[in-house]
Amino acid sequence: MTADHFAVIPRAAAVMTLIQSAKLNGHDPYAYLKGVLTRLPTEKNNSIDELLPHNWKQAIPDKKSQAYKADSRRRHADNS
Repeated sequence: MTADHFAVIPRAAAVMTLIQSAKLNGHDPYAYLKGVLTRLPTEKNNSIDELLPHNWKQAIPDKKSQAYKADSRRRHADNS
């Protein structure tokens, strides 16, 4: 392996952490990442916290995200 391979590992871990955090907060990971990456270039520095999974609000919820959220709640209730 080259040094380039080792540089990828922390980046991949960060992305996987964001995806899992989005799931744990009841978000569709695709919608979350798409929303964050769309808003990030225009977001002010003092409002970056709004993009974290536990604070994130989807601008316009789509049907796929609503279905994912309902399924996530159902699975969480089944595991309790």
